[in-house]
Amino acid sequence: MRVKTEARRQVILEVAGKLFLHHGFAAVSMAAVAAEVGGSRMTLYNYFPNKESLFEAFVVAAGIDVCDNLLDLPSPSAPLEIRLRVLAHNLLRLSLKPEILAIHRLIIGEALRAPGLSRIFYANGPGRTLNDLMSVITSAMDQEQLRQADPQTCALHFKVLCEAGIVEQQLWGLAHEPQSGSVNQAIDSALEVFLSAYAPRASNS
Repeated sequence: MRVKTEARRQVILEVAGKLFLHHGFAAVSMAAVAAEVGGSRMTLYNYFPNKESLFEAFVVAAGIDVCDNLLDLPSPSAPLEIRLRVLAHNLLRLSLKPEILAIHRLIIGEALRAPGLSRIFYANGPGRTLNDLMSVITSAMDQEQLRQADPQTCALHFKVLCEAGIVEQQLWGLAHEPQSGSVNQAIDSALEVFLSAYAPRASNS
């Protein structure tokens, strides 16, 4: 049996990812991936027990670099607006990554035929992102920088406001990649609405 190597695993993920995105999950077989990589199916199964685990590894690898940077923020002692602005930029950098947009399109196309893929993608993509946003927002609420509210709802509002008018246009292929000026303008608008909605309430005392 061939010894597993990380380099070989990365080659398999890159090849499988291209096949998934080009042909769709259902149309790609483990045999097709093995043939494209150059090797036997037995070698492929030595790395990934089935196609679902291969797809899950591809989804994780596709967003891992940007996801890991999502919480690369200024110090908690920095003004909240500055921290949220950096968080918004990190979020859009992730959401607008071409490979992430392509995976979204793939999942939408396969959702009814293979709902398990949606669960895999959500857990490793949007679900993870939402949890990270919630951690920042919960911290701000604990420090009374934001009013007390449901953290998940608050995080969803932040995400939707940041992505409004930008991500959908890219997802549907209706616009070119946004320039930094339009991204900054979108973030300005998002923060204005978000901070107005979730500003701490004045004390009645």
